[in-house]
Amino acid sequence: MTAKISHDLSNPMMIFNNVLEIIKNKNYECASHELKQYVDMLETSSFRLNTQVRTLAYFNSQRLHIKKESVLRIIKKVVSDLKIPHSVKTILPENDVRIEMDVSQIETMMIELISNALQVLNNGGTIIVRLTENSEDIVLEIEDVGDGIPLELLPKL
Repeated sequence: MTAKISHDLSNPMMIFNNVLEIIKNKNYECASHELKQYVDMLETSSFRLNTQVRTLAYFNSQRLHIKKESVLRIIKKVVSDLKIPHSVKTILPENDVRIEMDVSQIETMMIELISNALQVLNNGGTIIVRLTENSEDIVLEIEDVGDGIPLELLPKL
């Protein structure tokens, strides 16, 4: 069933992505700033949906593909792929660690965490990614610094 859902979602997503490319290739440089922001939002959402579809297809295969990889390289790739708005500053770790991992699973996790941070930074802000290592653990922290949660919503959390 997951294979069928993954396939059924892939076809309309391919059309969606193609239309976005057509928009960007047709006098896009003359488009308004607002339109460009909307296209960027669509591209970011499309990227997230495509990642979810790939994850669904991957879940169907249920095979892990473990290899030793740079965590910082994956962080940089995810940040680049997400097309973070100029109003959001990203601070990435300077250090790196290489660990045995399933790269696809780690990428998906990072996409979700950084996307969640982006959603709360409506008026801009900063996303700080930290990577620390001690004798027993490697810790990845993703912190967003923005306006925060409106006070009237806090009681509902």
